Amino acid sequence: MDKRFYLRKAKLDDINIVYELRNDELVRHNSINQDKISFDTHKEWFLKTINDENVKFYLAFSDNDEFIGQVRFAKQENFFWEVSMSIVAKYRGGGYSLDILYSAIDLSGLENFLAYIFSDNIASLKIFQKAGFYFSKENKINQRTIVVYHKKKCKNGNIENIDNNGQKQLDGAL
Repeated sequence: MDKRFYLRKAKLDDINIVYELRNDELVRHNSINQDKISFDTHKEWFLKTINDENVKFYLAFSDNDEFIGQVRFAKQENFFWEVSMSIVAKYRGGGYSLDILYSAIDLSGLENFLAYIFSDNIASLKIFQKAGFYFSKENKINQRTIVVYHKKKCKNGNIENIDNNGQKQLDGAL
């Protein structure tokens, strides 16, 4: 499978493809809110999200304009941006996730990230580890273990992380 893709900001015309992806069975299973979302609820959320200055919302497309997935960064009350990412079933396992995540981080210009990943979502755990995210802690949500990862990108382009002992670590440039 050819891994060429491009990212662009989400726009109103994307409401249906994002809705379909959000209600995908595996995406729901790996989401904190696992319920099916009605279109009206999705529409309200989508319109708010694409117009929110505290959200960076990117969609990935193949070079022939097929929708591959989405990456979203939502600013938290602390200085971190929460990462949400999902890939269309057809493209899962095709090696896109890591490249899309790297590209979205670079495109966003943001510096500090958090990701919440269920411990049984092995593929996502591996992607975020490969992308330089570090384990922070575990929590329980709906009787499932969720793992919290973090990553801090410094202004010089290096990746700085604080390990579990409070020590700074540098991973190099993205």
